[in-house]
Amino acid sequence: MARWLLTGLGLGSACFALAGDEPAFGPFYQRFKLTLEAGRGTEAAGPFYYETIGEGYSEWGLPPFYARRYDEKADTLAIDFLWMLASYNRIGPESKFSFFELLSFNTSRSLEDEGDRHFTLFPIYFQSRSDNPARNYTAVLPFYGHMRNRVMRDELKWVMFPFYVQSRKKDVVTDNYLLPLFHLRHGDQLRGWQLWPLIGLEHKGLTLRTNVLGETEEIGAYDKNFYLGPLVMKSHTDIDTPEEVRQNAYLPFYYEQRSRARDETTWLWPFFTYIDDRDRGYRQWGVPYPFAVFARGPGKTAGRVWPLYGEAHNDTLRTRFRCHLDPESRTNRTGYARC
Repeated sequence: MARWLLTGLGLGSACFALAGDEPAFGPFYQRFKLTLEAGRGTEAAGPFYYETIGEGYSEWGLPPFYARRYDEKADTLAIDFLWMLASYNRIGPESKFSFFELLSFNTSRSLEDEGDRHFTLFPIYFQSRSDNPARNYTAVLPFYGHMRNRVMRDELKWVMFPFYVQSRKKDVVTDNYLLPLFHLRHGDQLRGWQLWPLIGLEHKGLTLRTNVLGETEEIGAYDKNFYLGPLVMKSHTDIDTPEEVRQNAYLPFYYEQRSRARDETTWLWPFFTYIDDRDRGYRQWGVPYPFAVFARGPGKTAGRVWPLYGEAHNDTLRTRFRCHLDPESRTNRTGYARC
Protein backbone atom coordinates (compact mmCIF):
# COMPACT_ATOMS: atom_id res chain seq x y z
CA MET A 1 0.00 0.00 0.00
CA ALA A 2 1.59 3.23 -1.11
CA ARG A 3 2.16 6.04 1.36
CA TRP A 4 3.39 9.43 0.28
CA LEU A 5 4.14 12.55 2.18
CA LEU A 6 2.37 15.67 0.93
CA THR A 7 3.67 18.39 3.18
CA GLY A 8 6.00 19.15 6.08
CA LEU A 9 6.05 22.70 7.31
CA GLY A 10 8.90 22.74 9.84
CA LEU A 11 9.07 22.35 13.59
CA GLY A 12 5.72 22.08 15.38
CA SER A 13 3.75 21.50 12.15
CA ALA A 14 1.74 18.37 11.38
CA CYS A 15 2.74 15.97 8.63
CA PHE A 16 -0.10 14.96 6.34
CA ALA A 17 -0.02 11.73 4.32
CA LEU A 18 -2.33 9.40 2.50
CA ALA A 19 -2.22 5.61 2.83
CA GLY A 20 -4.36 4.53 -0.09
CA ASP A 21 -7.66 6.28 0.64
CA GLU A 22 -6.95 6.57 4.38
CA PRO A 23 -5.72 9.84 5.93
CA ALA A 24 -2.70 9.94 8.25
CA PHE A 25 -1.58 12.91 10.35
CA GLY A 26 1.48 11.41 11.98
CA PRO A 27 0.93 10.66 15.70
CA PHE A 28 -2.19 12.87 15.80
CA TYR A 29 -4.58 10.79 13.70
CA GLN A 30 -4.35 7.72 11.49
CA ARG A 31 -6.80 5.40 9.83
CA PHE A 32 -5.60 2.17 8.23
CA LYS A 33 -6.71 -1.20 6.94
CA LEU A 34 -5.84 -4.33 8.94
CA THR A 35 -3.13 -6.43 7.30
CA LEU A 36 -4.00 -9.97 8.52
CA GLU A 37 -7.77 -9.76 8.15
CA ALA A 38 -10.53 -7.58 6.77
CA GLY A 39 -11.24 -4.53 8.89
CA ARG A 40 -10.13 -1.05 9.79
CA GLY A 41 -8.26 0.60 12.63
CA THR A 42 -7.97 4.12 13.96
CA GLU A 43 -5.37 5.72 16.24
CA ALA A 44 -5.32 9.28 17.55
CA ALA A 45 -3.38 11.44 19.99
CA GLY A 46 -0.44 9.04 20.02
CA PRO A 47 -1.17 6.13 22.37
CA PHE A 48 -4.27 7.70 23.97
CA TYR A 49 -7.01 6.56 21.56
CA TYR A 50 -7.49 3.51 19.37
CA GLU A 51 -10.34 1.75 17.63
CA THR A 52 -10.34 -1.51 15.65
CA ILE A 53 -13.20 -3.13 13.78
CA GLY A 54 -12.34 -6.61 12.52
CA GLU A 55 -14.10 -9.76 11.41
CA GLY A 56 -16.71 -10.35 14.10
CA TYR A 57 -15.09 -8.20 16.80
CA SER A 58 -14.53 -4.58 17.74
CA GLU A 59 -12.41 -2.80 20.32
CA TRP A 60 -11.64 0.74 21.31
CA GLY A 61 -9.94 2.47 24.18
CA LEU A 62 -8.74 5.64 25.85
CA PRO A 63 -5.63 4.32 27.64
CA PRO A 64 -5.17 4.22 30.56
CA PHE A 65 -8.75 5.23 31.43
CA TYR A 66 -10.98 2.90 29.43
CA ALA A 67 -10.76 -0.11 27.12
CA ARG A 68 -13.53 -2.23 25.59
CA ARG A 69 -13.46 -5.36 23.41
CA TYR A 70 -16.49 -7.23 22.07
CA ASP A 71 -16.23 -10.52 20.17
CA GLU A 72 -19.49 -11.41 18.47
CA LYS A 73 -18.38 -14.90 17.43
CA ALA A 74 -17.32 -15.97 20.92
CA ASP A 75 -20.04 -13.83 22.58
CA THR A 76 -17.53 -12.23 24.95
CA LEU A 77 -17.25 -8.68 26.29
CA ALA A 78 -14.32 -7.23 28.27
CA ILE A 79 -14.22 -3.71 29.74
CA ASP A 80 -11.39 -2.23 31.82
CA PHE A 81 -11.44 1.04 33.75
CA LEU A 82 -8.33 2.93 34.86
CA TRP A 83 -5.92 0.23 33.68
CA MET A 84 -7.40 -2.79 35.44
CA LEU A 85 -8.46 -0.90 38.59
CA ALA A 86 -11.99 -2.04 37.75
CA SER A 87 -13.06 -4.56 35.11
CA TYR A 88 -16.13 -6.25 33.67
CA ASN A 89 -15.92 -9.54 31.77
CA ARG A 90 -18.72 -11.55 30.21
CA ILE A 91 -18.57 -14.92 28.45
CA GLY A 92 -22.00 -15.96 27.21
CA PRO A 93 -24.39 -15.88 30.20
CA GLU A 94 -21.55 -15.73 32.76
CA SER A 95 -20.15 -12.40 33.92
CA LYS A 96 -17.91 -10.81 36.56
CA PHE A 97 -17.37 -7.24 37.75
CA SER A 98 -14.48 -6.52 40.10
CA PHE A 99 -12.96 -3.44 41.67
CA PHE A 100 -9.27 -3.99 42.46
CA GLU A 101 -10.16 -7.65 43.28
CA LEU A 102 -11.55 -6.43 46.61
CA LEU A 103 -15.18 -5.91 45.58
CA SER A 104 -16.66 -8.29 43.02
CA PHE A 105 -19.96 -9.49 41.61
CA ASN A 106 -20.19 -12.50 39.31
CA THR A 107 -22.79 -14.81 37.82
CA SER A 108 -22.26 -18.35 36.54
CA ARG A 109 -24.14 -21.43 35.35
CA SER A 110 -23.70 -24.95 36.71
CA LEU A 111 -23.63 -28.15 34.65
CA GLU A 112 -27.32 -28.54 35.59
CA ASP A 113 -27.97 -25.06 34.04
CA GLU A 114 -28.67 -23.54 37.43
CA GLY A 115 -27.71 -19.92 37.95
CA ASP A 116 -25.33 -18.80 40.72
CA ARG A 117 -24.77 -15.20 41.86
CA HIS A 118 -21.74 -14.35 43.99
CA PHE A 119 -20.80 -11.20 45.89
CA THR A 120 -17.45 -10.68 47.64
CA LEU A 121 -16.09 -7.86 49.76
CA PHE A 122 -12.63 -9.32 50.33
CA PRO A 123 -11.63 -10.40 52.93
CA ILE A 124 -14.68 -9.56 55.07
CA TYR A 125 -17.89 -10.74 53.40
CA PHE A 126 -18.68 -13.63 51.02
CA GLN A 127 -22.13 -14.45 49.68
CA SER A 128 -23.63 -16.84 47.11
CA ARG A 129 -27.23 -17.21 45.99
CA SER A 130 -28.25 -19.99 43.61
CA ASP A 131 -31.30 -21.44 41.85
CA ASN A 132 -30.36 -24.52 43.88
CA PRO A 133 -30.70 -23.53 47.59
CA ALA A 134 -28.18 -26.23 48.55
CA ARG A 135 -25.42 -24.02 47.09
CA ASN A 136 -26.36 -20.89 49.06
CA TYR A 137 -23.88 -19.61 51.64
CA THR A 138 -22.98 -16.49 53.64
CA ALA A 139 -19.69 -15.84 55.41
CA VAL A 140 -18.46 -12.94 57.55
CA LEU A 141 -14.81 -12.99 58.57
CA PRO A 142 -13.78 -13.59 61.33
CA PHE A 143 -17.11 -14.31 63.06
CA TYR A 144 -18.83 -17.03 61.04
CA GLY A 145 -18.34 -18.58 57.65
CA HIS A 146 -19.81 -21.24 55.38
CA MET A 147 -18.53 -21.37 51.80
CA ARG A 148 -18.60 -23.90 48.99
CA ASN A 149 -16.10 -24.41 46.17
CA ARG A 150 -13.72 -21.68 47.31
CA VAL A 151 -9.96 -21.61 48.13
CA MET A 152 -9.50 -25.10 46.60
CA ARG A 153 -11.98 -26.70 49.02
CA ASP A 154 -15.39 -28.25 48.37
CA GLU A 155 -16.70 -26.78 51.62
CA LEU A 156 -15.30 -24.45 54.26
CA LYS A 157 -16.75 -23.46 57.66
CA TRP A 158 -15.42 -21.40 60.54
CA VAL A 159 -16.47 -19.87 63.85
CA MET A 160 -14.32 -17.03 65.24
CA PHE A 161 -11.53 -17.67 62.72
CA PRO A 162 -8.86 -18.97 63.40
CA PHE A 163 -10.15 -20.62 66.61
CA TYR A 164 -12.22 -23.19 64.68
CA VAL A 165 -12.07 -23.92 60.94
CA GLN A 166 -13.49 -27.00 59.18
CA SER A 167 -12.65 -27.82 55.56
CA ARG A 168 -13.79 -30.61 53.26
CA LYS A 169 -12.18 -31.79 50.05
CA LYS A 170 -14.02 -34.75 48.53
CA ASP A 171 -14.45 -37.17 51.46
CA VAL A 172 -11.65 -35.76 53.64
CA VAL A 173 -12.79 -33.50 56.51
CA THR A 174 -10.27 -31.51 58.57
CA ASP A 175 -11.21 -29.84 61.86
CA ASN A 176 -8.69 -27.12 62.78
CA TYR A 177 -8.41 -25.65 66.26
CA LEU A 178 -6.27 -22.52 66.55
CA LEU A 179 -5.29 -22.87 62.90
CA PRO A 180 -2.63 -24.06 62.04
CA LEU A 181 -1.56 -25.45 65.41
CA PHE A 182 -3.88 -28.45 65.88
CA HIS A 183 -6.17 -30.44 63.60
CA LEU A 184 -8.12 -33.71 63.42
CA ARG A 185 -8.68 -35.32 60.02
CA HIS A 186 -10.99 -38.13 58.91
CA GLY A 187 -12.37 -39.58 55.70
CA ASP A 188 -12.79 -42.84 53.81
CA GLN A 189 -10.34 -45.20 55.59
CA LEU A 190 -8.48 -42.09 56.77
CA ARG A 191 -7.56 -40.97 60.28
CA GLY A 192 -4.98 -38.40 61.37
CA TRP A 193 -4.06 -35.58 63.70
CA GLN A 194 -1.26 -33.08 64.21
CA LEU A 195 0.07 -30.70 66.84
CA TRP A 196 2.25 -28.47 64.68
CA PRO A 197 5.24 -28.23 64.68
CA LEU A 198 5.79 -30.96 67.28
CA ILE A 199 4.11 -34.10 65.91
CA GLY A 200 1.71 -35.29 63.23
CA LEU A 201 0.35 -38.76 62.37
CA GLU A 202 -1.90 -39.84 59.50
CA HIS A 203 -3.01 -43.28 58.24
CA LYS A 204 -5.12 -44.21 55.23
CA GLY A 205 -6.24 -47.70 54.30
CA LEU A 206 -6.75 -49.21 50.86
CA THR A 207 -9.70 -47.62 48.99
CA LEU A 208 -11.39 -47.95 45.61
CA ARG A 209 -12.44 -45.29 43.12
CA THR A 210 -13.97 -45.14 39.64
CA ASN A 211 -11.81 -43.46 37.00
CA VAL A 212 -12.95 -41.43 33.98
CA LEU A 213 -13.32 -44.64 31.93
CA GLY A 214 -15.77 -46.07 34.45
CA GLU A 215 -13.26 -48.62 35.69
CA THR A 216 -12.65 -49.41 39.36
CA GLU A 217 -9.07 -48.91 40.54
CA GLU A 218 -7.30 -49.25 43.87
CA ILE A 219 -5.81 -46.31 45.78
CA GLY A 220 -2.90 -47.52 47.90
CA ALA A 221 -2.77 -47.14 51.66
CA TYR A 222 -0.23 -44.87 53.35
CA ASP A 223 1.27 -43.86 56.69
CA LYS A 224 2.72 -40.35 57.12
CA ASN A 225 4.35 -39.04 60.30
CA PHE A 226 6.45 -36.04 61.28
CA TYR A 227 8.23 -34.98 64.44
CA LEU A 228 9.60 -31.48 65.00
CA GLY A 229 8.50 -30.84 61.45
CA PRO A 230 10.01 -30.54 59.03
CA LEU A 231 13.15 -31.98 60.63
CA VAL A 232 12.03 -35.60 61.14
CA MET A 233 9.61 -37.10 58.61
CA LYS A 234 8.56 -40.66 57.79
CA SER A 235 6.21 -41.81 55.07
CA HIS A 236 5.15 -45.14 53.59
CA THR A 237 2.95 -44.67 50.53
CA ASP A 238 1.16 -46.98 48.08
CA ILE A 239 1.47 -49.85 50.55
CA ASP A 240 1.24 -53.36 49.05
CA THR A 241 1.30 -52.02 45.46
CA PRO A 242 4.05 -52.04 42.78
CA GLU A 243 4.56 -48.28 43.41
CA GLU A 244 5.25 -48.71 47.15
CA VAL A 245 7.69 -46.05 48.45
CA ARG A 246 9.33 -45.55 51.87
CA GLN A 247 10.89 -42.23 52.86
CA ASN A 248 12.77 -41.29 56.03
CA ALA A 249 14.29 -37.89 56.73
CA TYR A 250 16.37 -36.62 59.67
CA LEU A 251 17.24 -33.23 58.24
CA PRO A 252 19.80 -31.97 57.57
CA PHE A 253 21.81 -35.07 58.51
CA TYR A 254 20.22 -37.93 56.57
CA TYR A 255 17.53 -38.70 53.97
CA GLU A 256 16.57 -41.95 52.26
CA GLN A 257 13.99 -43.17 49.77
CA ARG A 258 13.39 -46.81 48.94
CA SER A 259 11.15 -48.23 46.20
CA ARG A 260 11.10 -51.00 43.64
CA ALA A 261 12.38 -48.69 40.90
CA ARG A 262 14.74 -46.34 42.74
CA ASP A 263 16.83 -45.98 45.90
CA GLU A 264 18.21 -42.62 47.03
CA THR A 265 20.40 -41.83 50.03
CA THR A 266 21.66 -38.40 51.13
CA TRP A 267 24.06 -37.44 53.92
CA LEU A 268 24.26 -33.82 55.08
CA TRP A 269 21.27 -33.04 52.87
CA PRO A 270 21.42 -32.05 50.06
CA PHE A 271 25.18 -32.30 49.44
CA PHE A 272 26.33 -35.96 49.46
CA THR A 273 23.98 -38.21 47.52
CA TYR A 274 23.84 -41.69 46.06
CA ILE A 275 21.10 -42.77 43.62
CA ASP A 276 20.49 -46.28 42.30
CA ASP A 277 17.86 -45.84 39.58
CA ARG A 278 17.01 -49.37 38.47
CA ASP A 279 14.08 -48.22 36.35
CA ARG A 280 16.24 -45.97 34.12
CA GLY A 281 19.42 -48.02 34.54
CA TYR A 282 22.11 -45.87 36.15
CA ARG A 283 23.88 -45.06 39.43
CA GLN A 284 24.79 -41.51 40.42
CA TRP A 285 27.07 -39.98 43.07
CA GLY A 286 27.02 -36.34 44.21
CA VAL A 287 30.23 -35.42 46.14
CA PRO A 288 29.08 -32.75 46.87
CA TYR A 289 25.90 -32.23 44.86
CA PRO A 290 25.38 -30.18 42.69
CA PHE A 291 29.05 -29.19 42.19
CA ALA A 292 30.57 -32.64 41.57
CA VAL A 293 28.28 -35.29 40.07
CA PHE A 294 29.14 -38.62 38.40
CA ALA A 295 26.72 -41.14 36.91
CA ARG A 296 27.31 -44.50 35.24
CA GLY A 297 24.93 -46.88 33.51
CA PRO A 298 23.11 -47.51 30.22
CA GLY A 299 20.40 -45.02 31.18
CA LYS A 300 22.77 -42.13 31.96
CA THR A 301 26.48 -41.42 31.88
CA ALA A 302 27.63 -38.10 33.33
CA GLY A 303 30.52 -36.26 34.90
CA ARG A 304 30.45 -32.72 36.25
CA VAL A 305 32.87 -30.59 38.24
CA TRP A 306 31.20 -27.20 38.24
CA PRO A 307 32.15 -24.65 36.96
CA LEU A 308 35.11 -26.26 35.16
CA TYR A 309 33.68 -29.19 33.24
CA GLY A 310 30.47 -31.08 32.62
CA GLU A 311 29.23 -33.79 30.24
CA ALA A 312 26.16 -36.04 30.24
CA HIS A 313 24.59 -38.33 27.66
CA ASN A 314 22.11 -41.14 27.16
CA ASP A 315 20.63 -42.81 24.08
CA THR A 316 18.82 -39.67 22.90
CA LEU A 317 20.52 -36.60 24.43
CA ARG A 318 24.04 -35.25 24.94
CA THR A 319 25.14 -32.07 26.75
CA ARG A 320 28.57 -30.76 27.69
CA PHE A 321 30.49 -27.66 28.77
CA ARG A 322 34.09 -26.76 29.63
CA CYS A 323 35.65 -23.56 30.99
CA HIS A 324 38.99 -22.37 29.54
CA LEU A 325 41.56 -20.30 31.35
CA ASP A 326 42.76 -18.73 28.06
CA PRO A 327 40.63 -15.54 27.70
CA GLU A 328 41.14 -15.51 23.92
CA SER A 329 39.95 -19.06 23.40
CA ARG A 330 36.32 -19.50 22.39
CA THR A 331 36.30 -23.23 21.62
CA ASN A 332 38.90 -25.97 21.78
CA ARG A 333 39.65 -28.63 19.23
CA THR A 334 36.96 -30.94 20.54
CA GLY A 335 34.30 -28.24 20.19
CA TYR A 336 33.71 -27.58 23.90
CA ALA A 337 32.25 -24.13 24.44
CA ARG A 338 34.14 -21.62 26.59
CA CYS A 339 32.26 -20.46 29.75
